[in-house]
Amino acid sequence: MLGIMSAEESEDVRVAISKKRISDSGLRMTAARRQLIEILAESERPLSVDDLSQRSKGKFDLVTIYRNLEVFREVGIVEVILLENGRNLFVLTGEHDHSHHIVCRHCLKTERIEFCMGGELERYASSRGFSNLSHTIEVFGECPECEAKH
Repeated sequence: MLGIMSAEESEDVRVAISKKRISDSGLRMTAARRQLIEILAESERPLSVDDLSQRSKGKFDLVTIYRNLEVFREVGIVEVILLENGRNLFVLTGEHDHSHHIVCRHCLKTERIEFCMGGELERYASSRGFSNLSHTIEVFGECPECEAKH
């Protein structure tokens, strides 16, 4: 499946779920939060902070964007994709609380991986005495379109 949204999950549904999670957490739905959620929902790919700033036409400073992305992450409506170069991309999760992605190194086209093997890794770490576990798994490569260009 290409893209970041499952076929049955429309942009409107993801926006509604996100707004509900914000209000359920006791937070206000500010104009900045509403617009950032809508920008993320409209995007066909995960976005960087710079992308969000550009798409909001400079309406919000970077501090506002970073603070709201952190709130979104805490309430579970945004996932962070850590790229190989250390940059972060952000994707609205909709009903998906946790997923992994295949990311093209060149164009940043992103595909959601519909399963998670992290549980196996966490069970192994637990057997080694580690606790309070979490994981991040992203797969990087070259998409067919970028490969064809080379």
